[in-house]
Amino acid sequence: MAEKSLKGKAVSGFIWSLADKAGQQGMAFVVGIVLARLLSVEDYGLVAVLAIFTAVANIVQESGFSAALIQAKEVSQKDYAAVFYFNILVSTTIYVIYFFCSPWIAFFYEKEILTDLSRFIFLSFLFNAWGIVQHVQLMKSMNFKQITKINFFSVVFSCIVALALGVGGYGVWALAAQLVALNFMKALLLWCFGSWRPLFYFDWEPIRRYLKFSIKLSLATLSATLVGNLLPLVLGKFYSIVKVGFYGQANRYYNFTYEAMTSPINAVSFPMLAEAHNDGRDLKPIFRKTIRFAAFLNFPVMFGIIAVARSFIVGVLGEKWEPSVELLILFCVYGIFAPFPSLFINLLKTLKISGKVLYMEILRELLVLVSIIVCFRWDIYYLLLGVTVANFVYYVCYARVAGKKIHYTLWEHFKDIGPYFIITFVMALIVAGLYWLPVSLTVLLFIQIATGGVFYISVNWLLRSSIQQEIWKMVKRFFA
Repeated sequence: MAEKSLKGKAVSGFIWSLADKAGQQGMAFVVGIVLARLLSVEDYGLVAVLAIFTAVANIVQESGFSAALIQAKEVSQKDYAAVFYFNILVSTTIYVIYFFCSPWIAFFYEKEILTDLSRFIFLSFLFNAWGIVQHVQLMKSMNFKQITKINFFSVVFSCIVALALGVGGYGVWALAAQLVALNFMKALLLWCFGSWRPLFYFDWEPIRRYLKFSIKLSLATLSATLVGNLLPLVLGKFYSIVKVGFYGQANRYYNFTYEAMTSPINAVSFPMLAEAHNDGRDLKPIFRKTIRFAAFLNFPVMFGIIAVARSFIVGVLGEKWEPSVELLILFCVYGIFAPFPSLFINLLKTLKISGKVLYMEILRELLVLVSIIVCFRWDIYYLLLGVTVANFVYYVCYARVAGKKIHYTLWEHFKDIGPYFIITFVMALIVAGLYWLPVSLTVLLFIQIATGGVFYISVNWLLRSSIQQEIWKMVKRFFA
C-alpha cells in the first residue's frame, strides 16, 4: 500500500511539475523571443553580470534549510517559524550590504547604470525569502498542483510587466522588472493561497539542529553556484558586456529547455527518495528508474537543440544573435548529462551524506578553475568548451562516488542511459541533415522539430521502450 501511495504521489507530482515547468518556460520562451528582438545585446549582458550576486544571495538566505526540512521525518511549527524568521533576517542583511556595495559593482564593470540596476534587481531575492517556507511545505507534501498554479500566474504577471516595459522602450529595465515581478508575485500568491502562518516565536534550537545537516550542503551549493556563474563575471570584466550578452542569451535558452524537461524529475525525486528511505525501502531500483526517466526526457531535448541551434537563433531571434549559436551548442553538449549529477546529489541528501556533496563540489570547482585558467587566453568558445569538459569529468566522478552508496556501478549507469543516447544521436544527425532544405530558417525549424519528435517516439515504440510505455500509462491514469 505504501509503495502504491508513493508511486501515485510521484506520478501526480511529476506530471504537475512537468506542466509547471512547461508552462513557465513556454511563456518565458515566447516573451524572450519578443524581448530579444526589442532589446540590445548589451541589455542582456548587464543583467547577466549581476546573476552571480543574486544566486549567491538566494543560497545564503536559504542556507540549505529547504532540503533539511524536506528530508526530516517530522517538522514542528516552531521549526518552520525559526527557519522563516532566519531567512528574512539573512536576506534583509544581504540586501543592505548589496545596496551599499552597488557602486563598487558599477565601478568594477565600468558601467554606471549598474548601481541603480543592481539595487532594483536585488529586490528579487528579498521577496523570495518571504515564500521559502510555504514552498517547502508544498514540496514536502508533494503538492505540485498548487505549486504549478502559483508559478504559472507568477510567470504570466512577470512576462506582462516585461513586455509592457520592453515595448515602451525601457530597455534593460524590462529584463530587471521581469525578475523582480516574478519573485514578488510568487511570494504574494504563496501567502494568499497557503494556510501556514508563522508563530510569533523564535527559537535558535531548530536552526542549530538543522545546520548540522544543511551547512555542508549549503556550502556545496554555494560553491557550485559561484563556479556556474564565474564565466559571466570573467567575461564582463576581461572581454566585454556584449560578449556576456551573447553568452547570457545562449545560457537563457539552454535553461528554458533544460528546466522544462528535467527539473520536474529533480523536483520530485528528492521528496520521493526521502519518503522511500524513511519507509526503509531499497533505493536502488527507484533511483535507476529515475535515471532512465531523466535520460529519456533530456537526451532528445539536448541533442535536438544542438541540431536546430542555427535555425532557431538566426531564424527566430535574428541575425544579431548569431554569435550565440556555437555557445548554445556547447551548453547543450554538457546539458546532455547535466541532470544526472543533480539526481546523485538528491541521493546523497536522502542518505544524509551532505559532507560528500561538499567534497564533490570542491572537486568540480577545482576542475572548472583549472579549465578557465588554461583556456582564458583564447576566445569565449574555447573557455566554455574547457568548462564543459571539466563538468563532464565531474559528472563521471559523481556517478562513481555516489553510486557506491547503493551499489550502483558506472557500468549499470551507462547501461541504463546508453539506448536513449544512441537513439537521440541518430535523431540529431537526421535533423541536422535537413538544414540544406531550400526553405526559410523559420519553416526549417518546424520541419526539424517535427521530424525529430516523430523519429524519437517511433523508434522507442518499435523497440518497446518500457519508460515510454510507462509515461503513456502515467498520463492516461492521471487524466482518467
